[in-house]
Amino acid sequence: MKLLGEKGIWLSLQTLPGKLGIVEEGALADLPVVDGDPIANIALVADPEKNFLVIMKDGKIYKNLLR
Repeated sequence: MKLLGEKGIWLSLQTLPGKLGIVEEGALADLPVVDGDPIANIALVADPEKNFLVIMKDGKIYKNLLR
């Protein structure tokens, strides 16, 4: 799997197959859910308190405004 064209990320994914680059039980995940499209508007990531609806790091949820 290749993410964002970064060879370093691709290599990391190859070293832990089934643990990175997927969202499922047992996988390693840092996952923000952004209110909007950060590809179209990168400024959304500048204010995570306002624009990140969910923040998950290492599989643990630290913020969840979707409840």
